[in-house]
Amino acid sequence: MGKTNAIEIEELRKVYKGRGGAPDAEALYAAQPSKNALVQLVTEYLASRRQNRDVDSSVLFGADKFLTLKGQDGPGKGKNMLHIQDANGLFVVKELIKTAREGGGFTDEALFSGTALNRMGRPEASMGIAVGDVDGDGDEDLILSHLDRETNTLYLNEGDGFFEDATSARGLAAPSWQYTSFGIGWVDYDNDGWLDLMVVNGHVYPQMAEAKLGASAGYRQRKLFFRNKRDGTFEEIGESFGPAFTELRVSRGLALGDLDNDGRLDVVIGDIHGKPQILHNRVESPGNWLLVDLEGKGKLTDAIGAVITAKVGDRVMSRMVRSGTSYLSQEDMRQHFGLADAAKVDLVEVRWPDGSTSGVEDVAGSRRVEGRDLKAGALEHAIAVAGLRDRPARPPVG
Repeated sequence: MGKTNAIEIEELRKVYKGRGGAPDAEALYAAQPSKNALVQLVTEYLASRRQNRDVDSSVLFGADKFLTLKGQDGPGKGKNMLHIQDANGLFVVKELIKTAREGGGFTDEALFSGTALNRMGRPEASMGIAVGDVDGDGDEDLILSHLDRETNTLYLNEGDGFFEDATSARGLAAPSWQYTSFGIGWVDYDNDGWLDLMVVNGHVYPQMAEAKLGASAGYRQRKLFFRNKRDGTFEEIGESFGPAFTELRVSRGLALGDLDNDGRLDVVIGDIHGKPQILHNRVESPGNWLLVDLEGKGKLTDAIGAVITAKVGDRVMSRMVRSGTSYLSQEDMRQHFGLADAAKVDLVEVRWPDGSTSGVEDVAGSRRVEGRDLKAGALEHAIAVAGLRDRPARPPVG
């Protein structure tokens, strides 16, 4: 990792303050330490905290109240991480430590990983969260929804536990600045194989209906939809979808799923002062698709934590089965892949929560397949591979 200047470390120690001697996150960011210095500084603090069991596990970043809990084990990364949103405006990442001495536990690594603050060194409100491999590099990226006069912040996963705030560079900052966002989700709405982004909004103060402050959009707000331009950037096109997106609402929950099994993802939205909304996806001439429905063994029947990889030509797409999504919501646990013009998937591979894998080649597109995780062992593994098979679609909803 290289040498670290002892004088730099000593200067950084001076910004330690607050509860339990924890560092002040904003002061540390303003000091612009080198990566080596920051690693040493945070490591010192975490080591001292583990020796003192009286120190609260969330003291490093002052995280008192947690809103949403997410589990992630990135494809092939072998790390278990929890993404926790703090109601006071800090985003915390905790990595599971499996050691005999500790007996398992968690440590705060938000500042170290680059997710405690935005690119400007400021904490944000943190309402909803969406996790997905938006840049197609095989690991999962994070986006968080926030209050007005902040942005919905995209953290790209750089690997080895580090993230970069790429919100402005990807075209997501300016369009979201005036909105208070809650439900948020990655969705390939046209099956072109690229993840787009949907966000639902609504302020927290009803008084905003009477008086707008600065650039705020008011109490009731429209929805946002960011189309992936396939060049690493996004374009906000929500208004082009008509009244379903332009109608002013106070929205909170957002869940995505294929309600009528036609291969196009639909949307369910929970509102305050209004009935739930169901937005039926009627995109014309969408691409081909694959919907994978996993069933795990034993008590893990939902296969939560399983990672599905679909290889189409030179592209590799990955999805994780997870419970708890967006903001106070649960999405369809079947995993959707847009295939664009591809008629088949060259390889569908599943890495199950126990670490075993199964897969099948040459899977025809525009259908739903099921995968069963049976037992460990060569014979059972072969059965599990064959278990990726056709399954009749359920009757349409409604």
